[in-house]
Amino acid sequence: EPVVEAAPPTVEYRVGTHVPQSVRLYTVPRQVAVEVPTVRSYKYMVVNRRVVLVDPATSEVVAELQ
Repeated sequence: EPVVEAAPPTVEYRVGTHVPQSVRLYTVPRQVAVEVPTVRSYKYMVVNRRVVLVDPATSEVVAELQ
């Protein structure tokens, strides 16, 4: 399991927001991609203890998971 570094909590990321290239994105764990195949192409980051899905092709936030 990789150690996930949280993005700075001072920034609000909402669906449609573009994520700076300096933010580290992580690959969705394989067991999650198997259960929810639609998230397979996305990356994620953790902000304010919430998981945010990002489209790596556009750097756009596509979903926030609680």
